[in-house]
Amino acid sequence: MPTISKIRLTNVIYEEGNKRYNDELFLFDGHNGAILIENGGGKTVFIQTALQAILPHTDLADRKIKNTLMLGGAPAHIAIEWIINERPRRYVVTAVSLFTTKNALDSLRYVYEYHENDPNGIEGIPFVRDIRGGKRPADRGEMQDYYSGMHEKTLSAQTFKTIKDYKSFLEEQYNIISSEWESVVKINSSEGGVEAFFDECKNTSQLFDRLLIPTVEDSMVGHDRHLFADLFEKQLESLKNYQKLKETIEENEQISSALEEYSKTYEALHERELTYTKTKQRAKGVWKELTDQQHKQQAEQEANGAKLLEWKKDSFTHAVKAESYKIFTEQTALEQLEQAYKKALAAQTETEEQLQKDRHAYASLQWAKATAQHKEQIELLQECERQLEAMDQRADARELRNHFERAKRQLLGCLLHEIEGLETTEQQLKTDLFPVIEQIDEQEQMQKSCSENEKKLRDACANIEGRLQSQKEALAQLIRELPINPEQETVKDQLVKWTERDQFLDESIIALMQKEKGLRASQTELQKQKSALQDEKNGTMREADQLQNALAQMEKAERGIIKQLSELRAQWGGLETVFLDQDSIMERLRETMDRLAAEREELLYKERVARRFVDDHGDQEQFFGDAYLDKRLPTWKNQFAFLATGVEYLQMVDDSEQSRMLGYPLWPLTLVTTATEKAKLVKKLDQVASRLQYPVTVLSTEEALSADVQNAVQWVAPEQWRDNTNPDSFAEWKKRLGGEAAQATEQRVASERESARCQQTLHAFRSFLNEYPYQTVEEKRAKKNELQNNIETLIMSIRKSEQEEDDWKPS
Repeated sequence: MPTISKIRLTNVIYEEGNKRYNDELFLFDGHNGAILIENGGGKTVFIQTALQAILPHTDLADRKIKNTLMLGGAPAHIAIEWIINERPRRYVVTAVSLFTTKNALDSLRYVYEYHENDPNGIEGIPFVRDIRGGKRPADRGEMQDYYSGMHEKTLSAQTFKTIKDYKSFLEEQYNIISSEWESVVKINSSEGGVEAFFDECKNTSQLFDRLLIPTVEDSMVGHDRHLFADLFEKQLESLKNYQKLKETIEENEQISSALEEYSKTYEALHERELTYTKTKQRAKGVWKELTDQQHKQQAEQEANGAKLLEWKKDSFTHAVKAESYKIFTEQTALEQLEQAYKKALAAQTETEEQLQKDRHAYASLQWAKATAQHKEQIELLQECERQLEAMDQRADARELRNHFERAKRQLLGCLLHEIEGLETTEQQLKTDLFPVIEQIDEQEQMQKSCSENEKKLRDACANIEGRLQSQKEALAQLIRELPINPEQETVKDQLVKWTERDQFLDESIIALMQKEKGLRASQTELQKQKSALQDEKNGTMREADQLQNALAQMEKAERGIIKQLSELRAQWGGLETVFLDQDSIMERLRETMDRLAAEREELLYKERVARRFVDDHGDQEQFFGDAYLDKRLPTWKNQFAFLATGVEYLQMVDDSEQSRMLGYPLWPLTLVTTATEKAKLVKKLDQVASRLQYPVTVLSTEEALSADVQNAVQWVAPEQWRDNTNPDSFAEWKKRLGGEAAQATEQRVASERESARCQQTLHAFRSFLNEYPYQTVEEKRAKKNELQNNIETLIMSIRKSEQEEDDWKPS
């Protein structure tokens, strides 16, 4: 029999939300355990909640589970892990998620068997979800998706449409008997019922009478435990007659015996009916299997007749796919070459840019070098000029300059004379060199002419040798075509054969010309077909391109929608498409909008309250409850001998008196004046009564001194009124109110910003679904695939036509 290993309770809220189990795990590991809960802490609630994982929707102590737990928000999740095998350890978890639909109780039921350390065990069930800044309980839809996903992924996970199927599965597969747990419900049917129940079962017979026998009776078909009591009530008037009562008792005993016999007979009949039903189902299954096999054989016979055509179609499809694969490989190679070209072009561009930079750097260096040299030359020139100026200032400078001029003229004369001699020598050499150059040119021309003549002669010689060789080969061919033995056969006899051969060749030429004419006509027809196929392919490709562009635009818009959705909820960032989850996304967006609207209203209320306090009391130096009257008091004080607010008056009395008088809670709505002017003040208040926000109390100075807790009657004043009678506390309260008002405004603006973003996302999502309906998108995708297949078929047909055209061309 399975034993309990762990119990997990998530989002179990009771007692009007004052008590709850957020996500608690209780460890037993197959042993007896005790859970300490304070008096009134929910012991019966714990037992009733845990029983839901075994007996869904069960009531306990006249408490309905839908009234015990608060199920108006997220569902309550209850799971129990059972040990079904010790070595090796095997577990099974039974989980129930309770929720309400239209004030009716409903639930999701889930069973999963697993081994030790399975990540999908009781602790791995996603009863809670991570959100920004914390966690939240999983909702009904999320758990439905998880349970269904586990059921589809593994045979060890089961879900159930009805509670009856759930209980039957636990009893048949894991021996978790519902009736045994109903005994637990019976024992705990009242507060403290366990101890009281077993106090009345002090021996074995009492335990049999109170627990086991009623359990057996409940399992008997047709048994009614209240039969005797009902009969006794109906015959109450006749109980005075003992004999009649005795007869009734004997009759009841006979009826009871007859009922037991009837129950046994009906039980035997029920077993026979079950046996008959099983036999009938087995026979029906055999008949259905035979019928299915017969239909299968007929279908196979029909299929065999079409296998040849199917094979031909498959062969053609294979050829199309093979050609498509070749196209794909060629396109891949082209893309790789284009990528390599782009890389090389980028490298070339980068190299040219680097070369340009290097050239620029080199030119800059050259310019800097030239600039430096120019600067050096200028400095050298300036130095020479300074030296010349220094030389000019010497005493013998004039004589030295004259001597320098004479030497320069003499040197110039010598240089001119030498230059004239060199020019004369150069002219003479040129005159002598000219005939030699002409002779060299003539020799080169003659050598070139001789080379050309030699080449021509060699070509002519080679041509003659070629023709001679051709003549020799033609002569040898003629000799081979002549009779092997010229002595036995004459040329005249051979001429007749050559004439017949010539006639045969003429006829063959005519036949070949006619065949060529037919081939040219066929080739023209093929070209027309090829042109038509090419036009059809181009039109199909244009249509496919239009569909591809439309689908690409849709996918781009879908990616934009998913990006917007992921900004609201991170888990939506992993969506591949929004079409499969559009209903849940729309519902989640609406829920978010509703939540933000409610949050905005609450924040607006907090902001209004905080702003109202700031507007009413922000400029006050001493706290007074009525803001309008506080603004009028400075003017009124000039009209009275003595006029003060209750808070101002408290500041005037001694500390001991002040402590006593603080028991009076209405000082912030009290005006204090003299006894003689009290009526005047009341009359003045009546004149502005329509502008007052709160009722105002008027006290004379004598009444104010005697005001304390005894005069407070049953007034309950706001908490801040008592604290704000102190000026320091009032200043601190105003400062805190300002911060709270600013914080409320900031939170409200942030909430409105988030609401606007959510509204924008919802509008964009609706616009996307209206512009790109799921059915239309699927039709376009199917149409695109169909066009792609048509394009491949047309390409194969065009290639086939080109192959036939090539085959007909003369080699």
